[in-house]
Amino acid sequence: MKKLSALFFVCAIIACNKSIVTLTPLSSLNIINTVPNSPGAMLSAYSNTVFPGSYGQFGLIATTNPQIYVWPSGDSTHPYYNSSLSAVNGGIYSLYLIGTDPQTNTLLFKDTIPSYADSLMGARFINLSPDSGPLTIDFTDTAVHPLVSSLSYKSITSFKTLPAVSAIINNGGYNFEMRDTAGNVLFTLNLAAVMFKNVTIVANGSVTGGTFSAFTVNNY
Repeated sequence: MKKLSALFFVCAIIACNKSIVTLTPLSSLNIINTVPNSPGAMLSAYSNTVFPGSYGQFGLIATTNPQIYVWPSGDSTHPYYNSSLSAVNGGIYSLYLIGTDPQTNTLLFKDTIPSYADSLMGARFINLSPDSGPLTIDFTDTAVHPLVSSLSYKSITSFKTLPAVSAIINNGGYNFEMRDTAGNVLFTLNLAAVMFKNVTIVANGSVTGGTFSAFTVNNY
């Protein structure tokens, strides 16, 4: 009888402990800063600073309509972005900061990130260069042209599936050329081939100002 009582007591403790386990619904936010003269962007009270030509990844508590308050470093009274987000559990969001400081603008997307079951990866492209005109994006080392045609300002493609086999990985990955409507090469970018990975390639800067470039954002 004592053994049964002890067993019941242990089971009651385990059941009680299980009943108080609470999982916090989470979502994630990428902040991508393409504002050339930005002193760096900050999110709410986070200590991370997202400098121009880079991005930061942040966790959010979903289902609470979190307030997204993004502000330039050193001046929290003039936010780049200030709005609540109807975040869902497991949701992935990307907030792009564009324009020039203090005349900034923003683009916010809820992302759908594909997954892969084989030696594949995904890449998408977004044009955030205000004076580039529509972009054509090609591989530099193949005869398959173009990968992307007429990508206009503020436009983003879907993720394009690319092989990530050992022959490509060991040969330096992929090289892309970004061209204007006249066919002039504006920028060449190398992308490492990594299996199962998704990336966004962000075209930004000014063609006339000589600052046009591109950088990658990891989307996992």
